Amino acid sequence: MKKIIIPFLLLCIVCTNCKKNNINEGDYIEDVSKKYTGTASCTINGVSKTYYPQCSWLSNRINGDTLNFGFFKYNQFGENRENIYINLIPNNFNKHRIYKNTLGPLAYSLYSTREADGDAISGIYYLLESDTVNNYFQITNYNANTLAIGGTFGAVYTRTVGVLSPTTPDTIRITNGVFNTIVNYKQ
Repeated sequence: MKKIIIPFLLLCIVCTNCKKNNINEGDYIEDVSKKYTGTASCTINGVSKTYYPQCSWLSNRINGDTLNFGFFKYNQFGENRENIYINLIPNNFNKHRIYKNTLGPLAYSLYSTREADGDAISGIYYLLESDTVNNYFQITNYNANTLAIGGTFGAVYTRTVGVLSPTTPDTIRITNGVFNTIVNYKQ
């Protein structure tokens, strides 16, 4: 009988000392907003989304000074869920065509997600280069004193690996992209 009662009492003591953890939205979130300055928004496949923007200088022998942009989305627990990268943008007000990541001197972009959207699992999407109209990035304002920068962008990305139908690529269409941020560091 002692063999049953003592473990039972120990279990009762342990259980009464345990505190139930109620996870509420925002309880465990890392304050990611402190890492970023500014705002970014766009429409992805008809759904409006907001992102945290980031911009940095990149100096190299081939392109000279260019800008790299990242737009980041987090879930309620502070986990990164979506990224849009647009890199090697010349620092001028021209409308620049962006390309698939070629590791060359051209402005390039990619989109990544860690969310399944029903027809594809999470992964990396590459720019659809044949779309010469919707793949663009344009700086519309820049202040050299404050390093404030803003602009617009749009892109079409596809993915054929990890989709439910291998003959039909999963497509991400970004429209109405706008951002305002600060050039915050040099790479």
